[in-house]
Amino acid sequence: MQEVRVSSEFSAIIAKSTLELEPFLNELQKLASSAIEPNVFYEPCMLVPAMRWLAGTSDIRLVLLFRGGDDRCSRELCGFFPLEVLPRYNHFPVRTARLWRHQFCYFCAPLLRKGFERETLNAFWAWSASNRNHWRLVEFDRSPGVGLWHNLLVDSTASDQRTSLVDVRCTRPILLRAASADTYLRTAISTRHRKDLDKKEKKLRQLGTVKYDEPASSTQAEEWIDEFITIEARGWRGREGLAIASNDMHRSFFREAMNALWRAGRLDVIGLRVNSDLIAVKINLRNGDGSFAFMITFDERHSAFSPGLLLEIENIKRVHNDSLVRLMDSCADQHSAMFTRIWSEKCVVETLLVSNDSWIGDAWIGMIPLGHYLKKVLLKLALGGVDKVETANADRAANEVRDNSDLSKGAEAAASLISSEVAHG
Repeated sequence: MQEVRVSSEFSAIIAKSTLELEPFLNELQKLASSAIEPNVFYEPCMLVPAMRWLAGTSDIRLVLLFRGGDDRCSRELCGFFPLEVLPRYNHFPVRTARLWRHQFCYFCAPLLRKGFERETLNAFWAWSASNRNHWRLVEFDRSPGVGLWHNLLVDSTASDQRTSLVDVRCTRPILLRAASADTYLRTAISTRHRKDLDKKEKKLRQLGTVKYDEPASSTQAEEWIDEFITIEARGWRGREGLAIASNDMHRSFFREAMNALWRAGRLDVIGLRVNSDLIAVKINLRNGDGSFAFMITFDERHSAFSPGLLLEIENIKRVHNDSLVRLMDSCADQHSAMFTRIWSEKCVVETLLVSNDSWIGDAWIGMIPLGHYLKKVLLKLALGGVDKVETANADRAANEVRDNSDLSKGAEAAASLISSEVAHG
């Protein structure tokens, strides 16, 4: 564990394991409760299991920023940036420090204490700049495109004249509460679609007693988590090796994290039962005045009744009956078939790259858009869709493609070309 003074007011402690982080877990939880942008994925109940089961050999650096003196009793944790140092960004050979995004993390806003957010971000930039030889770019992936954290980050990069690039911007469905659940459902779902779902629920009731249920104790929650794993493994995700049960590390993480979230009051689980059998299960994670629709699965033997959609309708009703939840993030792709059918709003999610206070980082920020252009040209060339390459740079990249046997090598050639341009620039 390393501790460094980054300014007259702030010091940074860098932990690289759960053992080194353990002494600060209580302070980290207090910070999470007062952060300008709540993020359950970076709270101890999710972070510790992720570090234990998902980090593997990754170069993880958990940056804790303290305000105050050297005496632990007199200082306050004001910022938390869990970073993963990568040898490249996307296909580009440039070392990058990225807010950690493991397989089950869908939101990557750091934790910053209200009232000290700007000073804390400045302290992070100062610490990061002191490591400019270790990485050239800082990547804020899966970052909100609106809100206090977004505004702070944009203002900071602009006022400090940091070279930056919004490399990816997309949307994903969210559920915003309406005046009532009935009002929401009438607006979001067509009359025909609602009638079709009503018919399916009536047919399902012909099989037995239908009940929307939830666990009532820690023991029941553990049982439901195991049932979720079992149901998912029987479906298409299990057949394709994508289910939680398909990976021992994922299964261990999932069980530990879900039980920790339940104890922390962050876990909501709802299910659809026919008689005593669960045929659909949905897991939501509470996050400040919002929630994340973390996972959903259903028994494909009952797919004719659309149990996943029926459970989602029940979820919408419960959100409208819960005064503590203002919105729910789908954690899904913007083209998600299910959520785009019944969730009528969207949020913006971005990937922002910021140069780590070096001319090489600045140069990469300028070269990456060109790299994306070259990648498109290479793809068209590989598919035979381009007869003439219009620029000298693309000509050189095309020659590299002809010398390689597949498109992935062509992409590497484009990245090498950009690296050469920077080295000679």
